[in-house]
Amino acid sequence: MSRGIIAVVRRDNLPVVEILGVEVVCAEEPGDLPRILEEVSKDRGVFLVLVDEELWDDESISRFKLVNPLPLVVPLSLPEDYVAVLKGILGEPSTF
Repeated sequence: MSRGIIAVVRRDNLPVVEILGVEVVCAEEPGDLPRILEEVSKDRGVFLVLVDEELWDDESISRFKLVNPLPLVVPLSLPEDYVAVLKGILGEPSTF
């Protein structure tokens, strides 16, 4: 089964990104990123990985891209206002 686009986000951003209709993988810290990218890269149906800016680690991403030109890995920016509004709609506590 082809997954196409995958987003790697922190657990607290999970519902906010799921609403976009992409498959989501949770990571707790940037140190989880290399393992997750290696797992995701094994699925040849994945062509794009969006990584939450809060998890983005230039060194890990660069090492991964050197060995794996595909899938494309790009940062995912989640503006605070967007997150606050969506969490409010989804019924989650926020500082909005």
